[in-house]
Amino acid sequence: MSRRNFYTGKWALKKAECLTAKYFALQYNELIQEYKDLDSFLHASASDGLPHGSEVGQPTEHMAVRMAELRDKIEKIESTAMEADPVIAKYILKAVTNENVTFKQLQTLMDIPCGRDLYYEKRRKYYYLLAHKI
Repeated sequence: MSRRNFYTGKWALKKAECLTAKYFALQYNELIQEYKDLDSFLHASASDGLPHGSEVGQPTEHMAVRMAELRDKIEKIESTAMEADPVIAKYILKAVTNENVTFKQLQTLMDIPCGRDLYYEKRRKYYYLLAHKI
């Protein structure tokens, strides 16, 4: 393997591209939690139609924009797993969005329906596709 490429072959990526995709995917659980927090805050806010406070700006609009950004990132991560392989997408998603999830754990705990070589090929494809989306 050359110093410039992290993966070689069909799904070749430069090391920086692969690491960018890896750390983008690892944000998934935090993105989901932030989205849920914003969503519950928006639903919990009571509006009685009367003006309140003197806050400058439009906080609801800013939260809605942030939620749209989060949803876009979440969808990129999830849809890329489906593009990489619809059959094992949930296993790929579990592995790329959590640190230290190994093939052995996927095999033992989740009964992944493929072998090690195919799994790692599809995971490389995932990172390749995600790197080109972001």
